[in-house]
Amino acid sequence: MMSRKHFLLATLYHNICSEVMVEEPEARTQHFSAVVCGKLYIWGGGTRNTVSDIHARKRDNPSRVDIFDPNIEEWASVTTTGPPPPGLFSGACASYQQCLYTYGGNTRSLDTACLHQLDSRTHTWSQLSYALLSGGPVKKSGCKMVCVKGMLVLFGGSVNHGFTDELHTYDLKKGNNITYSCDRTVSGLDP
Repeated sequence: MMSRKHFLLATLYHNICSEVMVEEPEARTQHFSAVVCGKLYIWGGGTRNTVSDIHARKRDNPSRVDIFDPNIEEWASVTTTGPPPPGLFSGACASYQQCLYTYGGNTRSLDTACLHQLDSRTHTWSQLSYALLSGGPVKKSGCKMVCVKGMLVLFGGSVNHGFTDELHTYDLKKGNNITYSCDRTVSGLDP
């Protein structure tokens, strides 16, 4: 068993080497969140800055991910590498094994159609090959995603000021996409 002194030294070394900052995240809404390896990961979303300034989030740090570890009841903020997802608000998020997956979302001016993966071991983002031209999901926000046995399942969302009931799956093991569409997109909302 590790002594308290060795634990503190190991924790200090880890924090210095991985550039982890311990701080609580800023209050936010419409963020991406999922549990990865027993820790809550939070990325993106609207903050007080983004409500008043559309470009503030770009200045903040779109590569920053906040992580809550319930075992030690502590927040950590890490800076990731690789290109982060373009959608900052209202996208879908799920986890599988040691990775966080995000789809879609809104940049405040348009919806996006990208599937990204964040590896929790290396804190590296990568965009997965997602064949949007061969029947993949359209650009949307407000959709939901879960992972079932290595299969990402994406449903619904807001498309062109309407709603969709499209169901999409992405097999993480095979890297392929299947779309089931009921063609019942509801257009327009009454003001």
